[in-house]
Amino acid sequence: MGLQENALIFNTRGNIELLSQNKVAVFASRQTPESMHPDLFEFFDALRRLPIGISSGWQSPMEKLLYKRMDVRQPANVLHYYAMDLNSVKLSKLQENLLKEKKLLLISPETKSLRANKRLIKKRDELLFSQNKNICFLHISKGGRLEKSFNTLLQSGHAVFLLEHPLNEPFYSDGTVLLHPQNLDILRAVV
Repeated sequence: MGLQENALIFNTRGNIELLSQNKVAVFASRQTPESMHPDLFEFFDALRRLPIGISSGWQSPMEKLLYKRMDVRQPANVLHYYAMDLNSVKLSKLQENLLKEKKLLLISPETKSLRANKRLIKKRDELLFSQNKNICFLHISKGGRLEKSFNTLLQSGHAVFLLEHPLNEPFYSDGTVLLHPQNLDILRAVV
């Protein structure tokens, strides 16, 4: 993952003004334990009540579950980063509703590819990290891709947040700010 400040060429669909909104990117490992689900849902529900943009690739199983919890009646907006051509994206009913209410922005690096691949996922992540300086890790599996991103971001000048949870304790460090549903004002202050 390169965290270059180079301007990346990208395509959008939806409310482009969301790029200038205060925002935070969220990530959860593919291997997020089921025992964390209630805590993650509580945290995410508190997060979506903030007037911010919530960004992600919405790719892991947990991220997909959280995405489905988005609601046009909540203040939070959604930025969805894709690793494929936006013209090939088939919208869900939720996405259609969010778009209609100007609460969604779809973003992808410039590509004509109809399918995601490792190269495009890397480009998507570079784009996401260049446009989102506040990154919140909800769960990190030891030795996974997110652990590598977490360690790189700690050295990059990004504000790195971590859900305060016993299963995340191995990643508590000097460079992270621990979050829980009751201290999200910290996030609002730095976003």
